[in-house]
Amino acid sequence: MNTRIQRGIMIASLASVCGSFAACGSSSGGNGGGSDAGGSSSGAASSSGSSSGPSSSGSSGAASGSGSSNGVAPSSGSSSGTSTGDAEPDEAICSSACMALVGCGVTEPASCSTDCLAKTVFIACAADAGGDCNALALCAFQQSASTSCSSGAGIPSGTGSCDALHTCKASCFASSTPAACTCACDTALSADKAINALIDDSCAQSLCATDCAPGATASECGDCETTHCASQISQCTSH
Repeated sequence: MNTRIQRGIMIASLASVCGSFAACGSSSGGNGGGSDAGGSSSGAASSSGSSSGPSSSGSSGAASGSGSSNGVAPSSGSSSGTSTGDAEPDEAICSSACMALVGCGVTEPASCSTDCLAKTVFIACAADAGGDCNALALCAFQQSASTSCSSGAGIPSGTGSCDALHTCKASCFASSTPAACTCACDTALSADKAINALIDDSCAQSLCATDCAPGATASECGDCETTHCASQISQCTSH
């Protein structure tokens, strides 16, 4: 897409596990669901080259992952399980999930593992997700939906693309119920595009939190995202 489309931040990443965990807060339009592993979602209008709609991501100070946006995150040692076969501690699940998401290309803050501990929905989901990038992204959306959306909404289960998600969320800024609008947009996203949305959202939330905050202009947010999140936007708009 070459036209500038109004866009906002969805804050959905682990660190904000209301960071990519960003899906745990409210998203676009100032309120709503997003993808969360540790962050929260907060909508803000923005216009960015080819991306549209609110974006979710980790909080500032996050470390940017450079791994694959699809498949399984690069392995960096196993922290799962215990020697006696007992259930894996929450701390280990969060640590593994944060490392995996960064490896998947999600932007997470240094506090990701600590922030994650408060996200019980994410932890329960991540315990079975392993290092699968998209599975972990869906866990982040589940966390966000549990606090920001009505029952059954906010979790990707449709056929929409990541690019279409941006366009959908852009319309939420003019909605009288922005939170519900954003949750509906997230629900329409195809489940297999969750990681693409999370990668994009986490960068915007982390690096453009001020420029894309409620009250900012679309051009301010768009300019910031174009400058700092070009590759993240590209991988989303192409899926």
